Amino acid sequence: MTLQKQTTSLGGNFGNIADQIPSLKNAPMTNQAFNFTGDWEFILELPELVAYFSETSTSSHDPIKKIRVEIQDDLSENPDPNLEQLNTLQYILENQKLIAEKACIKVLEQMPQMIHAYNLEAEREYENLTINKIKELIRVTGIYIQIDIKEGYSYYDLFCNCKWDEEHGLNLLFWKDNPIWMGQSDGSSGWEAIKDNGTYDQVVAAQKNFVPAKPKLFLPHPKYGKLKPSQEFANKSYALNLMRQNMYVEFIEYINQSDIEQSKLQELFRDASIQSN
Repeated sequence: MTLQKQTTSLGGNFGNIADQIPSLKNAPMTNQAFNFTGDWEFILELPELVAYFSETSTSSHDPIKKIRVEIQDDLSENPDPNLEQLNTLQYILENQKLIAEKACIKVLEQMPQMIHAYNLEAEREYENLTINKIKELIRVTGIYIQIDIKEGYSYYDLFCNCKWDEEHGLNLLFWKDNPIWMGQSDGSSGWEAIKDNGTYDQVVAAQKNFVPAKPKLFLPHPKYGKLKPSQEFANKSYALNLMRQNMYVEFIEYINQSDIEQSKLQELFRDASIQSN
């Protein structure tokens, strides 16, 4: 989902609770086996999930032993993921094989449509498919834990390489161990999540009435000394966003106080012109 999509995370937030407890206020975010240290993208060992797909592998190459995980963030001042996201990460850690099994079952169910869409009817590799054959056709490469939630857990994307579409790959949208959608890795799964949790109409209505917030420069939160990814992007886009909102006085003040090169200024004016057309 884009940065403009309204957050549908309406549940509790561990970060705010921790601020009310002196012993936890400056402690790293912890959820049982996982320790959050302010990095929203990281490499995680998921040995059972990896092993499930390598059981039938005939490749001489070592399987991918670690998976890249990204947690979706927002522009709030809270430096931590929400509790639903941490619940989901812990659920993944504790149910790796089950999730892998459910992923393969979902892919096997959808393969008739894939075979037709990609004109694979004449390919022997796609005849008489079984779970073991599916395990040969896909490999999990990444996980994206969304902000969108339902009943105490976030939705998450399982990104895979797949032999029938090496360019675009495969995306399986999960809630706990339930794969609710399958498609290309094109960013559309967020819409499927809000359809599933019943907030689709609410989000669409909010987008129709969306008013951009006044551009803001963010500082690293003292808890981790790091900016969130969305905050980094907002800082990089600050001058451009001032121009987009016709805040020329603030733009000039910012430019006068910054060390922006002439070439960068020309790029900003060009981008602002494109956005206005």
